[in-house]
Amino acid sequence: MQIYQSRYAIVEVFPDRQFNKVTWLPTTAYMTEEEFKTELINQSQAAAPYGHTRILVDTSQFLMTITPATQEWAQENIYRPIYEAGTRPKVAYLVSRDLFSQASIEQTMDEGVTKEFQMCYFQTEEEALQWLLE
Repeated sequence: MQIYQSRYAIVEVFPDRQFNKVTWLPTTAYMTEEEFKTELINQSQAAAPYGHTRILVDTSQFLMTITPATQEWAQENIYRPIYEAGTRPKVAYLVSRDLFSQASIEQTMDEGVTKEFQMCYFQTEEEALQWLLE
């Protein structure tokens, strides 16, 4: 069931399998840092009522390079509150086809409090779901 959509992303929930899916769109090539921050806030707020701790993030079409300053902002404003609430999500990422975007995604997630989350990167959705739902 789709719970959020913008120019840059779609968020779906799958209550029967208890996970959320975020699909980033190719329009992220034109997304600003401020729009990225707004997206993270909006996506978090849309998904929060469902309480799922398993998330599939499809970044295969994500084309923005996340700057170090925005990576730090995401750690402090999005991921730290999740961590401090005692939640340790399991997150499967479908990798971006853009090398620079993928590197910035991994750098964002491999630092700070998100090191405490279970995360893994995959080439296919089938592999990602198998890991996520086990």
